[in-house]
Amino acid sequence: APSMYAASAAGGRGIVGISPLIWNQPFFPANDFRKSSAMVQQDGASSPGRGAMFSKKYADVTSRTDNAPIIRYAEVLLNAAEALARTSPTVNSRAVALLNAVRNRAVPEGSGRYTESSFATSQELVQAILNERRIEFLAEGMRWLDIHRLGNDAVYGPKGIPAKASRTLTFTNLYTNNPATTYTMLAAVPYSNFKFIWPLPVEEISNNPTLKEQQNPGW
Repeated sequence: APSMYAASAAGGRGIVGISPLIWNQPFFPANDFRKSSAMVQQDGASSPGRGAMFSKKYADVTSRTDNAPIIRYAEVLLNAAEALARTSPTVNSRAVALLNAVRNRAVPEGSGRYTESSFATSQELVQAILNERRIEFLAEGMRWLDIHRLGNDAVYGPKGIPAKASRTLTFTNLYTNNPATTYTMLAAVPYSNFKFIWPLPVEEISNNPTLKEQQNPGW
């Protein structure tokens, strides 16, 4: 994780940066502590990271002794909040409290915090919880799991891999805190695309040729 998620300026490889798409979302306010210099670092425009923002969650880039997160208490809280919100016909006060237990430690009072009146429906609350997962678990590998989990969800599903900022861009000036910011995008990949199921490895097929006829569709 330190190698992949850390900026090259910090000794990492500068490969997996924070997307300007998520950075610029209104539910990720500019004064959110998770955007502070204590939590993120921007690579230079001429570095491998091309000016992208990178997480500082993994501090030991040299020896790579940081713990790899498996599950955190924040996930337990957001899991419970989502379950309550999804099964309640109205805005569930306990779900809001659990969401705030995660969010309010990062968002200053009076700016970006939620109350029950922030949501007109339970559906809006569920969406806020899913949004919070996206920013709380940056650089922890959770987004990919949620894309799969919600792949066929008619209400909340991203329905595949959403369109992304093109990797050819210089990212330096794309972190505007404005969701209307535009730039070159890579096309979305629908959840029905065959690439969501990886191919059987060549080595396995070589060791067991009968698998050649069982290769996953599209490969």
